[in-house]
Amino acid sequence: MRKIVFSHHRAVGDTIMFTAGVRDFKLLFPGIEVNVESSFPELWLYNPYLTADIKKDQPEVEFYKVGYPIINNANSANTHFTQGFLFDMIAAADHHKPLGMAVGEFCAAFANGCVGDPYMGETKEKHEAKEPFISLQKKYNGFCNKFARIRGDLHMSREEINNNIIKEAYDVDRYWVIAPGGKRDCTAKIWDWRRFQKVIDHFDGLIKFVVIGRSDHLVENLDNVIDLTDAFKNKLRSLLSLVYHSEGFVSGVSMLMHLAAALPYRNLKRWGVSKKPGVVIYGGREPITFTCYNEHQILHTMGSLSCCDMGGCWHSRVVPLQKDKDLNRRLCENPVQNCGKTIQACMNPITSEDVIRAISIYYEGNLYDLEAKTHLRTCKPIEIVRSNIEIVKHNRPINILASLKSKGGGERSAIKIYKMLCDNGWDAKLYSWGSVHSTFNGIKVEPKPFFNQTHPNSDFAYRDNVPLLFYANDQIWDFCNHGQELIDKSSAVVVGINFSNGTLPKWTYPAKQGKLKAVIFQNTEKRDEFIRSSIGYDGVELITLFGAIELEKFIDVLPPSRSGLEPLVVLKHGLPDYRKYVTRESAGGGDKKHLWQNNFVKEVDVDFYNRLLKDLRNVRFEFMEAHPEVVDSFANEPRMKFWKFDEIPVEVFLSRGHVYLHRMSNKWRDQYPRVVAEALAAGLPVITEPRDGTFDRVRHGETGFHCVHYDEYLLALKTLIRKENTRIAMGMYAKDWARQNLNPIEWVKTLNRLL
Repeated sequence: MRKIVFSHHRAVGDTIMFTAGVRDFKLLFPGIEVNVESSFPELWLYNPYLTADIKKDQPEVEFYKVGYPIINNANSANTHFTQGFLFDMIAAADHHKPLGMAVGEFCAAFANGCVGDPYMGETKEKHEAKEPFISLQKKYNGFCNKFARIRGDLHMSREEINNNIIKEAYDVDRYWVIAPGGKRDCTAKIWDWRRFQKVIDHFDGLIKFVVIGRSDHLVENLDNVIDLTDAFKNKLRSLLSLVYHSEGFVSGVSMLMHLAAALPYRNLKRWGVSKKPGVVIYGGREPITFTCYNEHQILHTMGSLSCCDMGGCWHSRVVPLQKDKDLNRRLCENPVQNCGKTIQACMNPITSEDVIRAISIYYEGNLYDLEAKTHLRTCKPIEIVRSNIEIVKHNRPINILASLKSKGGGERSAIKIYKMLCDNGWDAKLYSWGSVHSTFNGIKVEPKPFFNQTHPNSDFAYRDNVPLLFYANDQIWDFCNHGQELIDKSSAVVVGINFSNGTLPKWTYPAKQGKLKAVIFQNTEKRDEFIRSSIGYDGVELITLFGAIELEKFIDVLPPSRSGLEPLVVLKHGLPDYRKYVTRESAGGGDKKHLWQNNFVKEVDVDFYNRLLKDLRNVRFEFMEAHPEVVDSFANEPRMKFWKFDEIPVEVFLSRGHVYLHRMSNKWRDQYPRVVAEALAAGLPVITEPRDGTFDRVRHGETGFHCVHYDEYLLALKTLIRKENTRIAMGMYAKDWARQNLNPIEWVKTLNRLL
């Protein structure tokens, strides 16, 4: 008997297609014993077509590495992914030693052995049947009940079929599985999954959604879901049970769609066995005919754009990424901007409403009853549920009071919070503390400011009996002196500290009135200072929450790599305030909270950079914009590049460098700082002091280095010059950390809960 071992070692989705090839090969050639080598042996459990005891190193056992080369013709050929492995297995085995099947018989097998019209092997018809067609039709009668099915071939044990892990862990009876993201090597196939939140909200109380994926891939954070990200690492069999018991799924062109199609059919009590419903978001990257399944709803834009008019574009990424840079050669040809994020033009037309409609179609037939799910019980609060805070769906009012006098980070954070609240169902009104900077001319700000230089404005018009968010910069002292009337008119109060605690820890009036729900700080150092000096704040939540900054355009930035003797480019950007640089005016003084600040002299920046230029030959510094003291001192230094403020877009500036250096005088305590968040999101390791905002945002040795004196700065720069791979890894970690931890939507979640 002929024995063959077929080998394939790629991704899970490919392996599922491999199972279809083995099934069909064995059905065609039952006299050949087959085994496989695979990266995912658990997917082959209970497979009836394998002979497990044959190995490739045994005598007379043939061994072939196989794949699916038909993909190269996927745009124009009438082949399906499930056929790819079969054709390659036949080609490999038959060329080595003929398989003994004529082409005619192979073709007839796809029609249960029938040939001709009328069938030349059909003896019951009035025409004259002939051999070999009679025997051929008898041999393959009913063959296609198993052969050439457009689905993979996964098998499950009775125990796995009976094991409903969502029912057991969460007491949820019915659910859909979603895969909101994908791998970094192929971001061009990922939809903008931020839009899926509207789908979740639409089906709230009717359908529960379960998130799967891996945290080292790109996964969108969603609310009011059962989050099982990373729950199935090395647990593929549990994933089979999860999807089997689901009522459906939503994904891009991914492993999940193939797995759902390959599982045993579920038995519906009303109608018998049923295939798995699913919504697959294609866009225009891949031709639908190569991978689609009849039972799925397909959302695609094939043929609507020049880049996918003749089939899928098959490009890899939307924007360049640091890892696997070869893939950056195949970028999306038509990227567009949507809500601060760069996405594919082919994905942009596919809306939340399209997905809602596609899911709803299944409940308009006679297999599934959506109304029956209104009894779904709330998830049990166990650890792997990321969030059960729902986005507000009705127009709850809120007043926001903030300084808008400059274009600084605090003002822009206040504007971002206002916009997000409006976008997420709040009836928000924005009031300025004083004058409004021209940067915010397009923002709807209530006409009368609250404060007029030294005292409240008597003409200030305020909406009464509504919650207040006061986003405080240096107005915190005046708020404590003049804000009692605001407290009285508000139904509840939340104070956001963007600069200093001021006299708020000692102003007990809001807390005594029972209206102050929380004080939100930008970092733990500022919160701990408040705790040490506060009086009468029992019962008031003291929350640390990173500022609200839109980082999507920085996430898209790809910092350059270094090779050979290329200089390390070190960046710094921001306003050229004398306190944000160590100048003759700012050196020596300031608020020194840490022992190291009192024991190490902080030299002025002119001396600091002079020493670095002398000690490091292979380095260049760029600033946007530097303090005049620094600019004048290095006007003729070719390794010092000075840009005017916003001379080029910040994301372009950050794409020019390898490292970000953030050093300020002790007279400036930056609570966020915004510039560091932008640098982290852009993928730059940050070298900075361990104080205020940067203490929380820079993970020493992972996303950058903490330094307290010159020698530590020098060592950090030398390390990153010498170890390019470490620098790249730090940058990638910084980008991922920023994506996961600096999402401004946390402000909406927090205010939803508090108010």
